[in-house]
Amino acid sequence: MFRRSLATAVLFTMTTGAALAADWSGPYVGVHAGGGSTTANVSILGSGVSFNPAPGATVGGVLGGFNWQHGTTVIGLEAEYGGIWSGSPYSTLTFAPDPVINTVSEGSDLRVRARFGFTDGSWLFFVAGGWSQSNLRLQLQSQAPFAGHSSDQTHTLGGYNVGAGLDYALSRNVTGRVEYVFDHYGNTTFVPTDTFFSHRAFTNIQANTYRASLNFRL
Repeated sequence: MFRRSLATAVLFTMTTGAALAADWSGPYVGVHAGGGSTTANVSILGSGVSFNPAPGATVGGVLGGFNWQHGTTVIGLEAEYGGIWSGSPYSTLTFAPDPVINTVSEGSDLRVRARFGFTDGSWLFFVAGGWSQSNLRLQLQSQAPFAGHSSDQTHTLGGYNVGAGLDYALSRNVTGRVEYVFDHYGNTTFVPTDTFFSHRAFTNIQANTYRASLNFRL
């Protein structure tokens, strides 16, 4: 509900508000919300089983940054932290050769990125890229006839992000934004604490995020 309300408010004001801010220089803070999905090539070593979960989730968090404007060109640095929520497990899959429920989920995202854009005064079109960090969680629960085994592990992954979007000046000190962010993380292997389970290898871990934000110049 918060995600929809924020996106609706930003888009409505973008289409009806007056262009007031011509200077994008200076510090700012903001809040963001949206939706996303994560994919990974998951292999269960030694079993011949592999799958590719594509979980969807709601995302939201806070951000802050600083812009430098030179004519119509704007460059900036930005950092953000956000949480990831889902009403159901991201990917719960059971295979006959592997009688285990495999639940894959993310917990939070941290990004630091540079931005480069062009402005006409009220609009700022930009591309961005930088470093990403995320927590990947694997929960395992054995099924009949091998019930009674479980494992729960979280790995912290580092990678990179790229994206693009546009900002709009809602007033001299308030801006709205819509954007897309792509994250790519490294590979990781989970070695479950219960020896009943095979190792799980995760490769080509990626995330896609679509979101809106409301930012305030300081």
